[in-house]
Amino acid sequence: MNKNYIFIFVFLFIFCMLANADLLPKAVLLPSDSVAIRDDALATTINPAGLGANSGFNGSYFHTVSDKFGGDDAYFLSNGGIGFGAEYVAHSSLKFRKYSISDSIKIADGIYLGTAYSWFNSGDRDYDKLSSWDIGLLSRPSNTISIGIVARNLNHPSFKGIRTDRTYDFSLALRPYTDRITLAVNSTSYEGRKISDSTINVSINFEPLDGVMIRGRYDNDRRFEVSVGLGFPKLEFGSYRRYDEERKSDGGGIYLNLSNEWKRSIFGMRHYVMEMKNPNPERILKAKNDNAIDGIIIKSDIGEYGMGTAQEIRDAISDLRSSGKKAICYMEMVGNKEYYVASACNKIFLNNA
Repeated sequence: MNKNYIFIFVFLFIFCMLANADLLPKAVLLPSDSVAIRDDALATTINPAGLGANSGFNGSYFHTVSDKFGGDDAYFLSNGGIGFGAEYVAHSSLKFRKYSISDSIKIADGIYLGTAYSWFNSGDRDYDKLSSWDIGLLSRPSNTISIGIVARNLNHPSFKGIRTDRTYDFSLALRPYTDRITLAVNSTSYEGRKISDSTINVSINFEPLDGVMIRGRYDNDRRFEVSVGLGFPKLEFGSYRRYDEERKSDGGGIYLNLSNEWKRSIFGMRHYVMEMKNPNPERILKAKNDNAIDGIIIKSDIGEYGMGTAQEIRDAISDLRSSGKKAICYMEMVGNKEYYVASACNKIFLNNA
């Protein structure tokens, strides 16, 4: 059996042995997402392991707009596998702030491990002394499968004299045949409770048109969430809304996401070349399907990926070239694996300094 999958099974076993619970008080009402999907700045709080899968700069801003949760703001930044979040709650007489710092490392080809530490700041002593540790795992064995696991509140913090137990999020995400649809099954289990008490939901991320993002989630208790976003090459803005089991609004907000990656846009921006510092099959597939991209430039350093990923990257480059687009590779250091990937490109440039 592949050693990467052995590690995943061992990790799952340890999580189950730790046991499974009520979370700390929620701060800003953020949009829900699968712990197997999110790898931008919001991964700081959803699954810190996701920061390792997307090491470029990302930023997010959220503002809640409903009467129930109105007036709150949240900011998230990530770069180089490190993330920071600041959430400001001011919609009620009780005002507090929640800060989070996360980091992620790549432990094997397609496998990332992340940790997150959160603490509260408030004039209320019950909130002011709160802090928690989370740990997350993300595995992407191929371009179509992603597995995420997060254990929360590992330090059992106490809130208002009551011990806060651990919770465990598990998610399996699939991307069938296209990068425009991602389906996920997600569950949260609770410490000291039966498996039958776990909450389960299904979610979908859908891009029917370039830059038009539709996200939805449906829970086993009949609650659901809908999000609609409009994308530009390096930013996306939109809104999200949650509904209870009676189909009544249960809060929502607006958001703005920034990214260093070029993405599909509803506004036709033609004829540019995408530069990839850390190439992966998913990004190359997006470049192939984006009519605004004429080609890619890959800048690769030695030792950044394993042989399995190298094969996937090379296949993705060949697929991109079959569509008529160009691929150029620039390398300052090169090994057999890196040259194997580069050999699929139209041209290879080496630094001879």
